[in-house]
Amino acid sequence: MATPHKAGVPGRIAAAILAVAALAAALGFAGHRQEAASLAARDGAGLRRGVEERLAGMRAREVRDIAAGRRGAVPAQGEGLGAGGSGLLGEAEAARREILVVLDRLEADLRAGPLGSGTPRALRAAADALAASSSSREDALRIELLDAAAHLAAGRFARAEHLLGGIAAEGAAAAPGSASPDVPALLAAAREGRAAAERGARLAEAAAEALRGAMSRGDPGPLERWRLEARAWCAAAARRGFASIAAAPRDAAELGRLASQIPALRDAGQVALGAYADLAAWAGAAVEDAARSGDATGALALLDGLAALLGEEEPASTPGIARLRSRLLEERGRAALERDPERAAGDVAAAAHLRLQLAADAEPGARRRLAVEAAGLLDLAGDPRGVLEALPAPELDDADAVLLVARARAEAGDPRGAAALLDAAIERGAAWEEGTWASGLGPAAEEARLLRAAVRLEMASDLAARDPGEALALDSEAGRDLVLLIENLDAASAVCRAALLLRALQLERRALEDLSRAAGRRAAPEAAAQLELAGALLERWLAAPGSRGTQAEVVALDRLWRIEERLGRRERAWASLEELAGLEPRSLAPDRSRLRGLFRLSRTRIEDLAAGAAYRLADATLESGDAEGALRRYERALSLHGEGPLAPWARLRIAEIVEARGERERGAAERSLARAALGGLADLSAREPAAGAWLRKWRSALASKLEGER
Repeated sequence: MATPHKAGVPGRIAAAILAVAALAAALGFAGHRQEAASLAARDGAGLRRGVEERLAGMRAREVRDIAAGRRGAVPAQGEGLGAGGSGLLGEAEAARREILVVLDRLEADLRAGPLGSGTPRALRAAADALAASSSSREDALRIELLDAAAHLAAGRFARAEHLLGGIAAEGAAAAPGSASPDVPALLAAAREGRAAAERGARLAEAAAEALRGAMSRGDPGPLERWRLEARAWCAAAARRGFASIAAAPRDAAELGRLASQIPALRDAGQVALGAYADLAAWAGAAVEDAARSGDATGALALLDGLAALLGEEEPASTPGIARLRSRLLEERGRAALERDPERAAGDVAAAAHLRLQLAADAEPGARRRLAVEAAGLLDLAGDPRGVLEALPAPELDDADAVLLVARARAEAGDPRGAAALLDAAIERGAAWEEGTWASGLGPAAEEARLLRAAVRLEMASDLAARDPGEALALDSEAGRDLVLLIENLDAASAVCRAALLLRALQLERRALEDLSRAAGRRAAPEAAAQLELAGALLERWLAAPGSRGTQAEVVALDRLWRIEERLGRRERAWASLEELAGLEPRSLAPDRSRLRGLFRLSRTRIEDLAAGAAYRLADATLESGDAEGALRRYERALSLHGEGPLAPWARLRIAEIVEARGERERGAAERSLARAALGGLADLSAREPAAGAWLRKWRSALASKLEGER
C-alpha cells in the first residue's frame, strides 16, 4: 500500500503552504535593530530629568499658591516628624547620583566599544551565544568579560568587581580581540560604583531606622502620616536600588496607594512638598532601575504609580512617562511573542498608539520618526490597516516606511499597490556598483527587491488560472530579482539566504508544473535540470552561516529530500530525511522578518513537517526489509510527535510488525489506539482548512483498513 506521504496533500495546497512560509523562515528581521530594553533604559534616564523638571514646576506653583493664601502652611522640607530620615534620604540621593554617573558613563563606553551594547540583557545574551558556539580560551575570557559587564550595567557592582578582578589577575588587560573597553577601566568603575552603593545602602538603612522611630512616637495626623509613609517607601526603594533588588508587586501597590491620597490632602489645603518631591524622585529612580535591568512588567507597575503621583492625564503632559511606558510595553510584548502571542500583540499595539499620541504634539522630524516606529509596532502586532493609517503616504527615501507600507498593502489585499510602491522606491537610480547596492533606499534596497519578488510570486500564483501570460511575466520578473540578489550578496546575508530559499521553491514549482503540463517525457530533461538547481540552492542555503537551528531548516530539508527522491537519488533523500526527522521543532529559533505576516509558517506546520519526515523515514526503513529498525523509528516518531494526524498509520504499522513476530496482544492494543487516534484527524482538519479534503480522504481510507482487519 502507498504511504500517506506518497499520496500527499494536493500540489497546490502544499506549494502554497511552503511558499508562503519560506521567506519568513529564512529572513532575519532587518529593521529596528536596537533592542527595546536599551531604548527603555535611555528613556528611563530621560524620565529622571522630566520628573525633576515637573517637580520644579510644581514646587514653584505651590509656593505661589501658598503666598496667595490658597494653601495651608507647609513645613519646610525636613521639619516635623522624621526630619532625620529626610536628611539621610537626601544624602542617599547624592550617592545614587554618583552611581548614575558611573552607569551612564559605562553604558556610553560599552555602546561605543566592541561589546556593542550597554544593557544587561544584551550582554548576557551575547555571553550565552558565545558560550554555545565556542570553547577557545580567548572566547572563554570574553564570555567572563561579558558576564561581568552585564552585572556592572545592572548595578551589581560587588559581583562585577569579583569577576573583573579574576580576569585582571590572569593578565587580561583588554577585552579579548579588541583594545576597548579595557579591564582595568571596568574594574575601576565597579569599585567606584560599589563604594557609592555601600554608602547609599548605609544611609538608606539609617533613614529607615529614623523613620521607624518617628512613626512609633505619638499619633500623627493625616498629613504627617502620609509624609512618614512616603519617606518610608523612599527608604525601602533606596535600599532595593543600592542592593539591585527588584521591586515586588506590593511595592508598586503601595506607591499607588500613596498617590491616591494626594487629592484628599490637597483638597484639605495640606501639602507635603518635601516628602512629595522625595517620593516622586525615588519612584522615578525605581522605574529607571527596573527598566535598566529589563524588568518591563515591574517598571510598568511602578510607572503607573508615578504617573498617578504626578497627576498625568495625557501622554503629552509628561512625555517622559509616555515614552518610557511605550518602550516598556514594546519590550514586554517582544519578549512574549512566542509564549503569549495575544498578550504580546496587545502590548505592542498599545505601545504603537502611545507613539502616535506623542507624534501628534511633536515637531515634524520627530513626528515622522514616531509614526514610523508606531507603524513598525503595528506591523509586529499583525495590524496592516493600522500600519497604513499610521503611514498613509510614506516618503520614498525612508526605507523603513516604504518596506512597512509595502508589506501592509500586500497583507491588506493590495499586492499591486505594494509592488508599485516598491517599484517607485527601487528604481530611483538603483544600480549595482562594485558589488554594493546603491539606490535611494540605500542598503534596504536588497530587502525591497526581496519583498518585491515575494509579492510578484504571490500575484503570479493568484493570476495563474485567469491570466497565464501575466502570471508568467510576474514569475520571470521575480526570478530576475532573486537571481540578482543571490549573485551579488554573500550567503551569510539574511536577504541572500531568503532569496536562495525562495528561488529554490520557485524552481521546484516550475519543474512540477512543467511535468504536469507535459503529460509525457518531453519536459523531463528541463524539469530535472530545474530540480537539480533547486536542490543545489537548498544545499547552499543549509551550508550558509545562520541557517541551522532555525525554523527555516525544516522547510529546506523537507523540500530537499522530496527533490532528491524525485530525481531518484534515494540515499541522498534518506540523508535529508534523517536530518529532518532528528530535529526538535520546539527548540528551533523563531524568525523575526519584515515578511513574517505575509509569509507565515506556523509552529503547527513546522511540527507537522518534522513529524512527516520521521514517519516517512520509518516507512522507507520498513520497505527496505528492516522491520526491527522500522519499529524503532515508528516508536521514536510517536514519542517525539505524539498523537498527530499520522499517528494512526504508525500504530497500524507497529501492529503489523509485532503481530508478524507473534505478539498478538500488543498488536490488538496498537490497533485499538489507532482507531482512537483517528479522531485527531478531524481536529487537524478544522485547524488546517486548506488540507481538509485530503485529511477526510486519508481518515476514511485508514478507517476502512482498520475495519477490514478486525
